[in-house]
Amino acid sequence: MRQVSLALFDQEIHSGGRCNVGEVYARNVKETVGIEVAPGTNKPAIFTHIMGEYSARYYSYLVSLQITLQYTNKT
Repeated sequence: MRQVSLALFDQEIHSGGRCNVGEVYARNVKETVGIEVAPGTNKPAIFTHIMGEYSARYYSYLVSLQITLQYTNKT
């Protein structure tokens, strides 16, 4: 669920205008993982792999995995 939370966070902050990334991250973690983010921390400040080539490959992998799981009926 952590990866789902990070993917939702990434998509939300890159799909609109200005936002408070700390609040978006905290809400996504709470909704998907079910835990509160530690007060005074800023995980989005160190969530760097989205900036590089890694993101496109990783999300392609996630989509492929989901399609495979649906095709093989293992969801």
